[in-house]
Amino acid sequence: MNFLYPQFFWAMLALAIPVIVHLFNFRRYKTVYFSNNRFLQAIQKKSQSFNRLRHLIVLCCRLLALALLVIAFTQPYIPAEESSAGTSNYAALYLDNSLSMKTKGPNGPLLDEARSQAVELLKSLPENFNVQLVSNNFEGREQRYYTPNEAIQMVDELQPSQAYRTAEEIQSRLAGPWQDVNTEKGKLQVFVLSDFQTSQFEDLQSFDRENWNTHFIRFESANELSNVAIDSVWFDQPVLQPGFDQEVQVQLSNYGSSALHGLSIKLEINDELVAAREFELQPDSKDVISFTIRPAERGNYRGKVSLDAGEPYFDNEFYFTFSIREPLRVLAIGEKHKETLERLYQDAVYHLTTTPLNQINYGELSSYKLIILDGLNSFPSGLQSALEGKLADGGNVVVIPSLNPENDQPVLQGLGIGGFNGLENTERKGAEVAYNDLLFENVFTERSRNLQLPYASSYLRLSNSGGFRVIGFENGDPLLMRYPRENGQVVAWTTSLDAETSSLARHPILVPIMLNAALYSSTRSPLYNAAGRNSGQQFEQVGNNEIPLAVEMNGQSLIPPQRNRGRKVEIHSLPVEVEPGIYPVQKEGNNLGLLAVNVDPRESDWKFRSAAELENTSMNQAPEVLEGNATLLGERIHTLYNGYPLWRWFLAGALLFLLLEMLLLKLWK
Repeated sequence: MNFLYPQFFWAMLALAIPVIVHLFNFRRYKTVYFSNNRFLQAIQKKSQSFNRLRHLIVLCCRLLALALLVIAFTQPYIPAEESSAGTSNYAALYLDNSLSMKTKGPNGPLLDEARSQAVELLKSLPENFNVQLVSNNFEGREQRYYTPNEAIQMVDELQPSQAYRTAEEIQSRLAGPWQDVNTEKGKLQVFVLSDFQTSQFEDLQSFDRENWNTHFIRFESANELSNVAIDSVWFDQPVLQPGFDQEVQVQLSNYGSSALHGLSIKLEINDELVAAREFELQPDSKDVISFTIRPAERGNYRGKVSLDAGEPYFDNEFYFTFSIREPLRVLAIGEKHKETLERLYQDAVYHLTTTPLNQINYGELSSYKLIILDGLNSFPSGLQSALEGKLADGGNVVVIPSLNPENDQPVLQGLGIGGFNGLENTERKGAEVAYNDLLFENVFTERSRNLQLPYASSYLRLSNSGGFRVIGFENGDPLLMRYPRENGQVVAWTTSLDAETSSLARHPILVPIMLNAALYSSTRSPLYNAAGRNSGQQFEQVGNNEIPLAVEMNGQSLIPPQRNRGRKVEIHSLPVEVEPGIYPVQKEGNNLGLLAVNVDPRESDWKFRSAAELENTSMNQAPEVLEGNATLLGERIHTLYNGYPLWRWFLAGALLFLLLEMLLLKLWK
């Protein structure tokens, strides 16, 4: 047993006071006159013995009460049980403020319980502790150490966050400042306060570090909930057209262990109800529900899917946006196969323009999504430079050779395509298809062993290196190659569309390849994003490139991290404070589009690790698992690092002896 304030032992000198008072009280005598004291002498002898015993017992009670009171003021304690384990005065605390922590627990929302217990924990730590506080916000200020009182203030300011963090990401944030600390000072005390959602804490090995003492403090909701959530939304068609039916696909997941019946789902477009229906979902299963919409005109559209599913509420709404743009502009330079190309691009989705090589309007090249080089007999340097810029902007280039090596080789070299081995005049038949290539996206429903492919009696021999072989001949030579170039693609045929040299112009496979080359000529922006994650949504670059895009939120402008990609601007990360909803994106007062934000779908996976799973983890450094309890947590942590305080027991003993003294004086006459 040790004493926190041993200087209070000087107060033991006060024990002399009741002794002195006791002695003086014994020496007081009072003379009483009686006419006959023969009978009083026997009574006097007997009462003096009892009085002396009573006074001695009362004196002992007073002395013990005063001594125990003095010892209580010295703050006695049993030294910390971990004092010999090489502990340091550094602690890192992760407080889970994800949306799942908004669920109600036995004493209110789990986040409120966690905040309360975090405060109790921090109050229990010694004053000389250095504390790092990490939340899902991942703010810059969370990468340093604070005093316990400063950390308490940060806990009080913490609010629920839209951001989703994995155990590996959390561990990395906790380990950052500790790397700069001298590890010879002992082990880092790590406290993780969370509901331990399985999807989030799938890999607990992240916390298995040799110089960490890890403590898992687990919180559990008051009621077992079954959660149904909207996982994703997509369109079947890659390009949407006004006046045509479009299929909206919505994927739902039941993360609970019981079947759901009679739930309703509704779809709104531009704040107007389009469709609603009821659905059923089996336990731990997924289902896709289709809605049909018919946009009337071109422009930007706001979409929202809503569920009537009860608690938890944070994932009962799902936002998305889509746009119906002007027809995709396709430019064919050269008119050798004009009629064939016009048949290919006769759909209203496309707008084909053909021009001779000597009549190119270089100022308009940037407006075309796809440029086709149709049997060129020369390759001017100006065209080469313009195509390099188009590829950098995300456009695509298709090469249809003239089958004249003197004309085709400069075109291929100008586009960075090497491995040209001359002209082959042997008839070959296509025998191999790369089904997973992006040019075949949404083309094949299944792989066929007897797929009939085009043949060619004359073709250019190209190397398979430097690109992806999409279609190959029987001997391994490519019929179609795809070469990634910056943000775009170069699609190169090795034979022409002439009927005399190949069956390509009459073969059905030509259609999806040429159409997809235009459809996927630039990065398609996602329909929605998640706060705190990489977005990838792109908007057209207009005006001054130095002026950033702004997201309008509740009358305020938020400038998210962004980067230029050719003629587009990409928003690559959204701050965690962005709440679910749809927001306009502006630049210099011009509306460039819409941005939809949703909760990370992993947050909806309603499975949590039990205390037994946390205790039985295969970590080498076994963690301590504490069930969330606001009244016991502070004492438990105080015992771990300050030792077990005994002053309460000594104070109780002092009060007990004072009470005993009062009873003796009152009852023992």
